[in-house]
Amino acid sequence: YTITANAVDLANDHVIDASEMAHDRLLIRIAGGTTEMTITVKAGAFSDASLGDEVLTVGATDIVCIVLEASRFLQSDGTINVDAASAGAVTGATIEAYLLP
Repeated sequence: YTITANAVDLANDHVIDASEMAHDRLLIRIAGGTTEMTITVKAGAFSDASLGDEVLTVGATDIVCIVLEASRFLQSDGTINVDAASAGAVTGATIEAYLLP
C-alpha cells in the first residue's frame, strides 16, 4: 500500500500517536528538503528518559532513519514529540513513522 508522508512543520513540530507502542519500537524516516535542519526527538516519561533527547542533523536531500524505543521516548500520554528547526525555510522535507514489532 502507499504511505503518504507528512510535510515537516518547523512552526508546530510533530506529535506522533504512539499509544499502541507499549514495548515495541518506532521507526521514523525523515527526508530532507531545501535546507539543512535539526530534528530533536524529545525524551519521554519512562525509565530511559534520563538519557535525554536525541538530536539529528538532516542535510538538504538526505534521508535519515532512526529507531526509537518506548522506554526512552514515549510520553505519559502515549505520544512521541519531534521538534524540527532550521536557520532558514525548509520546503519539501517529510516525516513518516512506522511501528515495528
